Amino acid sequence: MLLYLCFFSLSCLTSATADFDQKVLGQTYPFPENLGSAHAVRTASSYISHELQNALNTGLSKFGNMTGKTNSLSATMLSAQDSQPFLDFHYSAANLNVSGGSTKRVTGNSVYRIGSISKLFTVYSLLLNGGEKIWDMPVTNYLPELRKAVSQMGANSAIDHVQWDKVTVGALASQLAGIGRDEFFDVLLKRRPVSLPFNTPTYSNAAYRLLGYVVEAVTGTSYTEAVAKSVFQPLGLQNTSTSSPGGTGVGVIPPGNSGWGRPLGDEVSTGGLYSTSRDLAHFGCALLNHRQLSPLQTRRWMKPHAHTASPFFSVGAPWEIWRTRSRISSGYTIDLYTKSGSDDQYQALLILVPEYNIVASFLCAGPNAGPAINMAAEVALQSILPVLDRVSQSQAFHRFGGRYVSSDAKNSSLLLTTDDQGPGLLVKEWLSNGVNVQEAAQAYSDGTGGGTIKSIRLYPFITNTKDASSTGSSGSQASFRAILETEPVNYGPRVLRILNADAGQWGRIDQLMYGEIAVDDFTFQMDGHGIATAVQPRVMRDTLKRV
Repeated sequence: MLLYLCFFSLSCLTSATADFDQKVLGQTYPFPENLGSAHAVRTASSYISHELQNALNTGLSKFGNMTGKTNSLSATMLSAQDSQPFLDFHYSAANLNVSGGSTKRVTGNSVYRIGSISKLFTVYSLLLNGGEKIWDMPVTNYLPELRKAVSQMGANSAIDHVQWDKVTVGALASQLAGIGRDEFFDVLLKRRPVSLPFNTPTYSNAAYRLLGYVVEAVTGTSYTEAVAKSVFQPLGLQNTSTSSPGGTGVGVIPPGNSGWGRPLGDEVSTGGLYSTSRDLAHFGCALLNHRQLSPLQTRRWMKPHAHTASPFFSVGAPWEIWRTRSRISSGYTIDLYTKSGSDDQYQALLILVPEYNIVASFLCAGPNAGPAINMAAEVALQSILPVLDRVSQSQAFHRFGGRYVSSDAKNSSLLLTTDDQGPGLLVKEWLSNGVNVQEAAQAYSDGTGGGTIKSIRLYPFITNTKDASSTGSSGSQASFRAILETEPVNYGPRVLRILNADAGQWGRIDQLMYGEIAVDDFTFQMDGHGIATAVQPRVMRDTLKRV
């Protein structure tokens, strides 16, 4: 009985309202697979393509209007687990500058300017060549111009002068552009600081020009050579470059002063790269698949560095992190790791969705490229995210749902399902040695003032690890954790709360132990196809076979 009391004292630690918020940030279900063959995904992709085609033709959209038939667009979406996209949409404007070298027909290999997405490649090159330790180093370690300025300024006011020896590589902030290196530093050193380091995020092109110089200092080569050798070549990004590609019929070039061939010189690290929707999508997949950075390095990098005044937007390095919900207006929290870019008549957007392990790239060229790319991103995201939620839920049930029973006379069993009232795997029934675990939990909660236990749900924490105990070489394991969703005594769900206990689940994982085993720890054994064959509620010291 002590074991059950220990497990269900978790209910005294939890207190919440919305089922969708009673989870920790991270995966809700294992990553969805074979998205290109999923009927719901194919249907959504067809709908997205139809809506984009219609909006670009007519110039009309509920997300904003534009001039019809004048904006070219490429949109690619794919899973990091698949080689082929499940959305591959391309639209050719009627007035492309073919005489100026533009392609007539836009494809996934058509080249656009990508503007500030270049910053993402700059940071990535730094991490590859300098490691994570470089992020905490003062920028003066790499740039002699700033090191000299610090020695000359001495203890001057932090209001009048940037304290460069206190600015790390990861905290650069300023605004400047369009001049050579010597003139750049001469002007930069006369600029007053906007804020103190690590105070508030401030968008800065100058910061990434400085980072470009740091890349050169670390690698001992030009920025162009460094990013090509470190990123473009190893990842096979054959249509990505630091200068406009030669030849005709390669780029997407709008009429007039499009900015297509304008050289940026030392500004290339902040906004000078060229790429395709296909290359950008595969670059995003390389990040999610840890092709070059380790999983640990990637997780550290893909985190907010600062919040903004909006609760829906945070800033990384140089991630622009948007927060939404799985069903857009409802559901669980999803973070979109994005980077946008703008250069004259070009707009670009790269989106990584770690929750589903997918990548989306949008490139647009034309007089209304801004409204057009915003429209395309909204149409695609609002259509596909709810579908990915449903597909993930359905696949999770197929892989892990059903009844698990003990192979002896213990009378232990576990019934798992999924539902639309909350995320994760729902514990529908649970017997251990003939004891109804859920009833025992509620009885204990009633006696201790813990409130009503609404549900017990399992969430994946560590998935697809090799099962050393498996008799076959293809076996794997997945670690899930249980979260009890409760409604406290005298809880008023309609009352607005600032200190809402919904957000407290992150502090309750792995907190209660019995016999040195966390009471919320569940381990699934899976076959070579990733289908669960057994589960261990580890604190119960029992293995239940799937039937």
